[in-house]
Amino acid sequence: MSVTESTFKSDRLLAELEAHICDVMTADELIPEEQAQRVATLVAERIWMTWGGQQIYVSKQQPHLQRRNEQIARAFDGDVDNLCRTFGLSRARIYAILKQQRGHRRR
Repeated sequence: MSVTESTFKSDRLLAELEAHICDVMTADELIPEEQAQRVATLVAERIWMTWGGQQIYVSKQQPHLQRRNEQIARAFDGDVDNLCRTFGLSRARIYAILKQQRGHRRR
């Protein structure tokens, strides 16, 4: 299913979510595409009914986050601006990560 075929054409997030759900369900051809599309639409509708009209924050908490933070600490040579550019983070976030990593090393 593509985003342009979505039931939620006017809502990009729901349209993409619906398309991703359908893609995952049909990837190994375990579920027929028609059934996967129906389930994807139902899931997107449930999300719309539950959280429609609200701002939703999706955390970047990923399994590799700790490794990234350790990488930042190892790469720190005093040039915070370079770390900001390299990792796409704000100065405040880099400083918070460095402080956190120093705390981990002391333990």
